[in-house]
Amino acid sequence: MSRPSDAKLIGKRDSQRVRVMAKNKANAKTAKAVEALMKPGTKPGRYSAGSNLYLLVGKADGQRSWTWVYRWHGKLTACGLGSAFEVALGDARKAANACRAQLDAGIKPGSPEGTEPGKAPTFGEIADQVIAAKAKGWKGDGSHKRWVYALSRRRDDDGKIDGSGFCQKLVNRPVNMVTTQDVVDVLAPIWLTKRKSASLLRVQIEAVLGAATALNHRQGDNPATLARLKDLLPTQDTSVKHHAAHPYQTAPAFV
Repeated sequence: MSRPSDAKLIGKRDSQRVRVMAKNKANAKTAKAVEALMKPGTKPGRYSAGSNLYLLVGKADGQRSWTWVYRWHGKLTACGLGSAFEVALGDARKAANACRAQLDAGIKPGSPEGTEPGKAPTFGEIADQVIAAKAKGWKGDGSHKRWVYALSRRRDDDGKIDGSGFCQKLVNRPVNMVTTQDVVDVLAPIWLTKRKSASLLRVQIEAVLGAATALNHRQGDNPATLARLKDLLPTQDTSVKHHAAHPYQTAPAFV
């Protein structure tokens, strides 16, 4: 699905309009700058973090939030991305990139149905559903243990998630906001060092995101398919390494 003609990123004229609304020379383009803007006494207004992303500072010291600005059906629109006290600059930029990808696909940023971010179930919640569905066909508990660990859904004796596994960066993210870069960030650290685990993890993440699409919680291509990731991850060495042949002179002694 392509972006409708009246759904687009804000242009130069719109950017100027936003800057006029902001009236602030300071910006939120670095973590240090954001830290300074989080302090009490900061002048209320919009502070640019670049690429249509803004830090909103309210009149009360406890009001700090991220917003991404775009045009939808001819109207300048803002998509809220969460509290700046809970969402770091890097995560806000990832969320903005996810919104931009939705806009490119002709979807109103925020969710497939156009709701505000955070209303879709999390990646972890969909992972629980996938594991429960697949568990009915597993023999023994080996597969279950591998899936719950890989997708960071393993629980302690009190039933609380224990924080282990590879997907800790994904489990609390709304499933409709997971991007290809998010998947790369999870796979890259183990892609070469734990080749089999990483390959299986990619399949598991793909299954979760595929289920989310089937349940109408997200739209568009699955960001965890190998076709989308192959040029973003290093090539795995799949060659078979053979042991050196034993000298035939010593074969009788070896036997």
